[in-house]
Amino acid sequence: MIHLGEHHNIINILGACTIGKKLKMIMEYAPHGCLLNFLRSKREIYKPVWAKKQNKTEEEFTLVDQVMMSYHVACGMEYLASQKVYADPHC
Repeated sequence: MIHLGEHHNIINILGACTIGKKLKMIMEYAPHGCLLNFLRSKREIYKPVWAKKQNKTEEEFTLVDQVMMSYHVACGMEYLASQKVYADPHC
């Protein structure tokens, strides 16, 4: 994965150490952690409207935020597909 190059819609690997029995990787920091947990944490403030009054996901989470996140995920997936990275169906 280190040979894929960088893309702003995926968590990039910054380095890896293969010395020893365990693989050690240095990855970019994801400030919100797991996307699924982030979305679940927004359930209480979610409003199914297209209008946004403010641009703070801590206080307001709308359809606009969901669509933008979906778009960014799709861009990251498109990049991985262009690099011939596919999920193993046996995992």
